Amino acid sequence: MKNITLILSFMFSALTLAAKEYTLNNAEKLAHGSEKVITDDRTGAIKFVKLKKDIKIATENNLSWLNTLLNISNDEKFVLYKKETDQLGYIHYRYRQTIHGLPVEDGVFYIHTKDGYIISANGEYYPNIKLLVKQAGLTGNQALTIAKSTITGNKGKWHDNITEDPTKVIVFNGNGDYKLVFKADVYSQVPLVRKYVYVDATNGKVIKEKNRIHQADVTGAAVTKYNGTKTITTDSYAGSYRLRESGRGNGINTFDLNTSTSYGSAVDFTDADNYWNTTTDQDDAAYDAHYSAEATYDFYFNNYGRNSYNNAGASINSYVHYSTGFVNAFWDGTQMTYGDGDGSNYTALTSTDVVGHEITHAVTENSAALVYSYESGALNESFSDIFGVAIDFYINPGTANYLMGDQFAISGIPFRSMSNPNLYGDPDTYNGTNWYTGSGDNGGVHTNSGVQNFWFYLLAEGGSGTNDIGNAFNVTSISVTDAASIAYRSLTTYLTANSQYSDARNYAIQSAIDLYGSCSTEEIATTNAWYAVGIGGVYSNAVIAAFNANITYSCTTPSTINFTNNSINGSSYWWDFGDGNTSTLVNPSHTYSSIGTYTVTLVTTGAAVCGSIDTLIETNYIT
Repeated sequence: MKNITLILSFMFSALTLAAKEYTLNNAEKLAHGSEKVITDDRTGAIKFVKLKKDIKIATENNLSWLNTLLNISNDEKFVLYKKETDQLGYIHYRYRQTIHGLPVEDGVFYIHTKDGYIISANGEYYPNIKLLVKQAGLTGNQALTIAKSTITGNKGKWHDNITEDPTKVIVFNGNGDYKLVFKADVYSQVPLVRKYVYVDATNGKVIKEKNRIHQADVTGAAVTKYNGTKTITTDSYAGSYRLRESGRGNGINTFDLNTSTSYGSAVDFTDADNYWNTTTDQDDAAYDAHYSAEATYDFYFNNYGRNSYNNAGASINSYVHYSTGFVNAFWDGTQMTYGDGDGSNYTALTSTDVVGHEITHAVTENSAALVYSYESGALNESFSDIFGVAIDFYINPGTANYLMGDQFAISGIPFRSMSNPNLYGDPDTYNGTNWYTGSGDNGGVHTNSGVQNFWFYLLAEGGSGTNDIGNAFNVTSISVTDAASIAYRSLTTYLTANSQYSDARNYAIQSAIDLYGSCSTEEIATTNAWYAVGIGGVYSNAVIAAFNANITYSCTTPSTINFTNNSINGSSYWWDFGDGNTSTLVNPSHTYSSIGTYTVTLVTTGAAVCGSIDTLIETNYIT
């Protein structure tokens, strides 16, 4: 029902905030040894840096390098909170920003390493915090009372499965100043609301709110409602069988709420012979919930090595038959819950795409933690749609489609279409037709998700046309599997809490490069699919030759000069130092034996798929 934390947090307006990208020497000016830097227009801070291939910074120097990169103050500290190894051999270190020992809300930075060296880093850093941390005027219990008062109509029915633990906190209000606040986690049964409420610790004013409810070991056979007859894993217990299993992570369990809204009253679904075929009161919907939860676990584990939604084996608990006439399904930060529908327009909401959708909200909460409002919230919803569909294709390749909720819609009309978002009132182009600019639905999270949904569809299936802003596009298909791999890496490796659509584009492209290489078909398709939905430019395969040197003049001989290659999209290089000597090294050192004026030439050749050459001639470069 309640949980209080005292933090420092940052609040954003609904306006789209872009990022600036720097390459070559411009990147070097911002971050030594970098080939690419992206800064955040909200704060001016670095949000992404990729190091040159010849820069070797060992992982034991992670923190000192990060502190220097961001130029943090003496009062600040980055604290490691997670370390993960992925299937490509990268090790990812996740750090949380603190000041005076208090966490900065959404302040995180990720360092990505391989073979013991830093490759890149990204995150959200909040600089120039000039907050005098002082004794809060409120107590945690007082803040909790204020937070609970924001839920009108509650009749004393609060969830009590969360332990109250009042501690100090801090927040940034979007107007350039930071505030000390209490962050309260309140969860009401009736009305159904779970949210974080941020209460100013000095005056008791509610600063902001964040919605937490994201809607939408024996084998047996189950005649499911939507998937046909399937093999499921159950638990033999007291001479009967129940929808529980312990083989995947710390268990997958499916419970019966019997139209209640109290999780404490839930009971097991049971069967005498482990052949689950009861259809009374839509009990067959529970078999779908259980089967699809198992399939979702398998999808994430078999494809990405992810052990449950938190990658640490968390049990997946599903509750079916929630309330009466309830047309919804949701993840509330603890469990999955499914309504039975209203019986006239919708049946139970336990189809595979919806189950995968809800569990993916849990994956998102435990990785990027995308804030559930405006663009970050639209991305949150879209990733759930993407993986709900990808999981459906994983287990039902012959019947899966790009519709959300079509199986339980009695009319046959789904909630959303990823292949044609406009069909049901959602946009397929950024700021295009149906783009929502209001504050309803947490800033249009279920509407503006259509943009990334259509990006995924084009990436998986390919397509051509002209978008709402007049850009003709042509995207090559790379398959559902590869498109999902790119989306997964972007979500779990790079994106952060307040990521916008521009970030989703940048990190999807970087993920394609990580997985398939620079200039690959997958990188090209990923870039062009974003262009198709109105974000960023069409893929450019231009090879650009660029270099600099540590010195360009010398009064003595012999003189050794180190050349740094800043080329883009290059795979091989040829240097002419102007004195009759050449090299094919990436970053050569050359010794000039006599004083003179020398023209230096670099010829950069791209990978075969890039297919071009660029030559840079610096006349009289060395003197």
